[in-house]
Amino acid sequence: SAAQPPPEARRRGPPRRATRERPRSQAPDATASAAAEESELGELQPLRTADTAVRFEEPAAPAPEAQASRMPRRETRDRPAARAELATAPARPATRAREAQIPLLDAATAESFARDLDAAEGPRPVGAVEQLFVERYAPLAETVNAGGASAVARRAVARFREGFERSYGEGFTAMRLTGKRPRMVLDVPELASRVGRLNGARTVQLLLVDGLRFDLGEHAMRAVRTSLGERAAFIERHLLWAALPTVTPVQLHLLGRGPAGLRDEEPQSEPEVAVQRGKNAAALRRVRIGQRDLVKLDLVEARLREAGAPFAERMAALAGELATVIARFAESLPARTLLYVFGDHGFRLQTEGDATGAATQGGASPEEAFVAGYAFLLGDVH
Repeated sequence: SAAQPPPEARRRGPPRRATRERPRSQAPDATASAAAEESELGELQPLRTADTAVRFEEPAAPAPEAQASRMPRRETRDRPAARAELATAPARPATRAREAQIPLLDAATAESFARDLDAAEGPRPVGAVEQLFVERYAPLAETVNAGGASAVARRAVARFREGFERSYGEGFTAMRLTGKRPRMVLDVPELASRVGRLNGARTVQLLLVDGLRFDLGEHAMRAVRTSLGERAAFIERHLLWAALPTVTPVQLHLLGRGPAGLRDEEPQSEPEVAVQRGKNAAALRRVRIGQRDLVKLDLVEARLREAGAPFAERMAALAGELATVIARFAESLPARTLLYVFGDHGFRLQTEGDATGAATQGGASPEEAFVAGYAFLLGDVH
């Protein structure tokens, strides 16, 4: 006869089916999210900054737009979280130009960032180039432009800039033909609409600040967030690439046409876009772009057409002036409006002794090619 199982086994019943533990490598993480986001945008031919691989001293974080690309609706509507984020901004609102400050790196940090830029050489994917620009190049270049960096830092900034200009200039033609590209200024209408839907906005308002390059936008938007306080929730920031040549007529053409416009001939024959000057420079005006309406601010473009104060002083004054105009406009909009503030291209300022010259634009340098978009949900959002 068959052997009987022990009494303990009869009481426990049949053995339970073993469950296979999920390998740790398959767990979702921020890096996977960043890879998914980059696959949605399409891969771009690697950009060359020199000849070897990027090596950071600390683990590299995902690209800024990858972190914000899939923000759950409940999280963005969580008012305590939004208040906590707003509380991290400087305590005093930049209601006047002189109150804005441009933070510069200390000597040790500048040397460390310069080493990172020197090590970041060779063909790199778009996400790595964007991260390097935001976290290393932009703050170090500001310190160099303000005259507060060593010769080592100046050489590192110059090398990265030259490599980026060459690689983006050569790669832009391929981007136009293949459609494989990073997130660009021309994507703003669709991008802002998507953010508005995810956050329950009733309407979306686009505000184009002509010439708002990345670092200037960071300083101005930090002051705007402080000025608005709890009257608005800052949702997210997107890093954007300006099409070449980096001038306003080209960006407006592509905003009206969308991605299909990349295959069009460059609108070289388009007339120069009118820019408000003098007291009218701070005035907002509505512009019709294709089938869309947006609000345009010419303050940056008007202020930088002539020589001015030293770099740090000039940028601080401009950031404060921008914050005042943008915050006032935001307060005039109805609740549940998604305000999306973005630049169309950047600029370069040449130092001339103790002053800076008139801004130049149209090139492929990081200062001219990188801008950002900032999404604010207005009203007392709970």
